[in-house]
Order: sequence, then structure tokens, then C-alpha cells
Amino acid sequence: MFQNLYNGIDLYAAKEPKGSNLDTKLQKINDNEKDFLIPNYEGDFLCQVLVCVETPENQLIKDFLGKILSAVNLNFRAIALMNFYQTANIHLPDLIAKMQPKQILCFGIELNKYHFTKKIKPYELNAFDNTQFLWAEDLQTIETNQELKRKFWTQLQKMFPL
Repeated sequence: MFQNLYNGIDLYAAKEPKGSNLDTKLQKINDNEKDFLIPNYEGDFLCQVLVCVETPENQLIKDFLGKILSAVNLNFRAIALMNFYQTANIHLPDLIAKMQPKQILCFGIELNKYHFTKKIKPYELNAFDNTQFLWAEDLQTIETNQELKRKFWTQLQKMFPL
């Protein structure tokens, strides 16, 4: 029997928290002297994969994102899907430090707008501070551009070897 395993976690057997059902969550983490708020996100972050988008909700292409995730044996419960379009004043380095994702996928995000100053090469697997990072165009652009889709898929396979 096939099980959808990722890093030893059976994504289908994991119990869904009562009332969760991919509801957004607001999490507060105490940072010694100040409180740091993690913006709302969808998913349960079971596999420590952070997916960042910046698009109006009605333009978010969840079907295509779902295909991307399932191609590497993930689903929406395994990730934290964060839409920066709805949230002001995100400081991406602090967010990464607090959430400690193993992998980050960013689609169409202007990184410097969120105080991220590390040099990231588009469509290349980047690594820093024990985190793999892959930046790409927005989901709608990737879905309709075969060349970008191929570049993205090549790097995604390196990030999530099957």
C-alpha cells in the first residue's frame, strides 16, 4: 500500500486538528523582550515547507500549486501557505528565523520589499542557514510559460528528491 511520506511523516495519516481544515492561523511567538507575530497562513506546516505568494486571493491558482505539491509528495497540510498580498510590514528574515522552514518556495515576491537582502538567483536552488530557497515568477506566469515551468521543475526536483 502506497503511503504519502515526506521526511518520515505520513501526510494522510496525520490527524487534522479539530476545526482546522486549512483554516488560517495567527501564531504569536515570544521573542525575549518583544512579541513577534507570524502572519496568517494556510496549512499545518507539517514538513516545514514555507510557500510564499503575493496575489489577490481570487488570482491564487491553488489547482496549479496543488499539482506542484503533489508532484513532490506534498499537500496543503504539509506546508505553510502565506499570501503576502494581505499582510503589511512582513520582515522576511525574522519570519524565517522564527518559523525555521527547511525549504522555502517564493512565487512572484519582491524579496527586497520584505527586507530580504541575500542574493537569490531566480530558478536556482539557493541555500543559506540550513534552508533551501527557490524563487520563481508568480504561479500564473509559470503555469502558462513552458520554459519557466521546465526550469522550475528541474530545481524543484533537486529540492525535493523523490
